[in-house]
Amino acid sequence: LVPEVTSLLHGLLDWQKVLSVPCLGTVKAHPSFRLVACMNHGYAGTKELNEAFQDRFRSVQVPHLPANILAELLVRETGCERAEADKLSALFHKLAGRVENGDITERCLSVRGLVRIIRERRDGLGDTREIARSVLTEGLGDRYEAEQIADVIDACL
Repeated sequence: LVPEVTSLLHGLLDWQKVLSVPCLGTVKAHPSFRLVACMNHGYAGTKELNEAFQDRFRSVQVPHLPANILAELLVRETGCERAEADKLSALFHKLAGRVENGDITERCLSVRGLVRIIRERRDGLGDTREIARSVLTEGLGDRYEAEQIADVIDACL
């Protein structure tokens, strides 16, 4: 968010519930107004929120989808076989465990990446293992981390 935008929202998000719009005046929100916002902390392209803005929100940590639901999502979104979805879901959760242990960063945990792996395999761009290695490790600056992820891929696929 552009800093000027977040500062405009301060009055809307506190007890006043008033939005000041430059050149237009003010707008009073309904008493039950709530704003829901999402942010992936630490994700490329996101910026840290200042304390005054962050204080106006209640943080909720959203866990990863359970393995069976993630597999169902992959089948539904890509039309892949359930066995392939199960393997990729297991890979995701194995990597998530390594992230929780602090062995690797979260950059490899991407449902979008799993979908890309399935689509690229279907398009004949390689086998699942080699595509997964490319999708999940290319662009990582840390070669040691890339090797750690590749080892998990090799063990799961």
